[in-house]
Amino acid sequence: MIQVNVVWGEDAPNNSSDANAIVGAGTRLERYFQGFSWRKDTTRVGVPVGENTVVLFAGEDEKKGAVRLLVDGIKYQVNREGNETTSPDPKRAPKLVINYIGDRENPDIAKIEPGKF
Repeated sequence: MIQVNVVWGEDAPNNSSDANAIVGAGTRLERYFQGFSWRKDTTRVGVPVGENTVVLFAGEDEKKGAVRLLVDGIKYQVNREGNETTSPDPKRAPKLVINYIGDRENPDIAKIEPGKF
């Protein structure tokens, strides 16, 4: 097993109570993951990576494993150098995604030689 992806959410239209529930669950999972030991300088918390996507937690262990927790389809605010900005309204339903990565250095990607497919 190289990677497991777990996704919570529905494809239903976005509503604020769904987003609040998803963010609340993500925040609890973020605190849970912070309770583990991670390789020095590899953890990240609360990093916007898209218009409506935030990495709630990312970390790498001392071996080859990693975990990433992100929330997608939400509206968020960021304060940069005293200027607060708000992301645009989401166009999709909120989702919470966890990636458990078994070997971050050697992903299991099948490579097909030319002419073999």
